[in-house]
Amino acid sequence: MKLTSPLPWFMLILLMTGLNGCNSVQKLIGSENAAMLESLTSSKSITSRIQHIDQANDRQAARNIIIQELLAESDRKCALVLKEVPEQINKWHLGSVDGDKLTTMLTENIAKREFDPLNDELTNNPLAATENPQKELADTIISVIEKQRQQILSTLKTREEIDIHGYSMRQALQDIRYYHNSCSIPYGISTVAAATTPAMTPEEKQAAIDALMQLRQTLIEQGISTRAVQQKIDAVIMAK
Repeated sequence: MKLTSPLPWFMLILLMTGLNGCNSVQKLIGSENAAMLESLTSSKSITSRIQHIDQANDRQAARNIIIQELLAESDRKCALVLKEVPEQINKWHLGSVDGDKLTTMLTENIAKREFDPLNDELTNNPLAATENPQKELADTIISVIEKQRQQILSTLKTREEIDIHGYSMRQALQDIRYYHNSCSIPYGISTVAAATTPAMTPEEKQAAIDALMQLRQTLIEQGISTRAVQQKIDAVIMAK
């Protein structure tokens, strides 16, 4: 018998596994290839279910099952990202000014003026230098990412109670994408920065949004990606 079209490679692997009597695909192709095969097939499966959700008897239940699977996958990937945060930050140069010439000169002359009076009310008390600024920064970034994702997750859980007409599959996918993209070092840093930025008045916020919207329109007219500007618009809107 002659095949009219070649079998996909993963189908050949499964067929060979059966013929060879292997209990596990990993025994035949190795753990890395098996993981890739599992990822490929599961990705195709969930994509197919998303596109055919309207055929489900209970579309709300089907939507929620897909949401839970995608959230679990996002959490798995996020755990890997957060694990790498300390290592990534350790590569940054977070030097102190304690050893530079100006600091040394000032410290020496302050010591020489020991008989000058000091007014405690006028004395600036600099923040105590941390022994490990990289670790402190990494812990802060991880903390804000986890806190933000928990807030988004809480909202998602509430929205699962809404029927399919009020909370569509498309809307759910957008929320999951927002949840997933919140797990990144740049996002964590921007969140930390936003937390230390003075809150804008409603008028200032609207003016910032209007300016960014105008910039986005200019980029659209020039055929330039507006992704970064849109992220900034979203950040301003979400800012307190």
